[in-house]
Amino acid sequence: MIKIGLLGVRRGHIVQNLKYRDDIKFSAVCDIRFQDKQERQNFIDEWKADGITFTELYDDFDKFLTHDLDLILIATPPQFHAQQSIKALQANIHVISEVPAAMDIQQAKALVNATRKSKAKYMFAENCCFWAFVIAWKRMIQQGRLGNIFYMEGEYIHDITNLLTDEKGNPTWRANLEPIRYSTHETGPLLDMIDDRGIEITAAASDTFSEDYQQPNAAAALMKTQKGTLIKLLVSFKNASATYHRYLTLGTKGSLETKTTEPITRAEFSDIPHLHGQVILPLGTTEPGLSHEKTQSHGSADWRLLNTCIQAIINDEPPPIDVYRALDYTLPGICAIESIKLKKTIEIPDPRKF
Repeated sequence: MIKIGLLGVRRGHIVQNLKYRDDIKFSAVCDIRFQDKQERQNFIDEWKADGITFTELYDDFDKFLTHDLDLILIATPPQFHAQQSIKALQANIHVISEVPAAMDIQQAKALVNATRKSKAKYMFAENCCFWAFVIAWKRMIQQGRLGNIFYMEGEYIHDITNLLTDEKGNPTWRANLEPIRYSTHETGPLLDMIDDRGIEITAAASDTFSEDYQQPNAAAALMKTQKGTLIKLLVSFKNASATYHRYLTLGTKGSLETKTTEPITRAEFSDIPHLHGQVILPLGTTEPGLSHEKTQSHGSADWRLLNTCIQAIINDEPPPIDVYRALDYTLPGICAIESIKLKKTIEIPDPRKF
């Protein structure tokens, strides 16, 4: 029986993807907002209505760590991810951390060091790597259907107007988050598809700002990988567009392109005789045949991610996304911010050499 603790209720409903398993126990939950008695009660009532109960609620992280826990899901604001992961690892508690993994190089190095010393596993919750079409694309690329991959694009267009303040009108962590820092939803799937890592990045941000948002409306980056693939990244958190992720892969024998708002992939394959132009493949974010319970959170990505992590603990296997891959996905955003500040290309360090 794996005893799970949830740190931060921002993405707390992710645990609903595991409530059907009989080999786990939701043991404790911690959030600083529980210092408010009404917020505490609201949480209890809401989760009980969803059929989920915890044996203990905490508003202090250090006390939370003394609870009998095997695994902590970290869903706090990004500035706390690294330090809270490190503390949990030092207590030999397994970690599944939300994105990004760290906020700067120093945090990244400390996280690697803590993971190496711990008896517990560090796992990264980059759920977009587990979308059905991403898994299918990776398989096609590995089979050589697209030839050599020379160019890719990843876009995250998300107007966060309704997420800039909380219920009391106070600014949330998103209100001052640099867009390009949150690019793991693009770097993760793209780098995973080609089993690669970025080595250098050049970035720029728009000069336009919104009154209620302290960062540029958009930022874009151009990253080169170790194998020589060129990847364009674009993130915008203030815009008038519908929220979507878009991915493009160009190879010497074919191409793949999709938006998450479309349950299809537009593809071209030079190895199919007499094919003229693109074909439509019915590939979306959700695996076919799964129940609604397993697909209600980001398609089937959260369900697949969490179950793969749980199995890694049970079978004592390598994590699906370990600390090195977590930083392969996170460091491009950190280095892109540095590139914007210094107006030059920045080398992306290899976390395996930390």
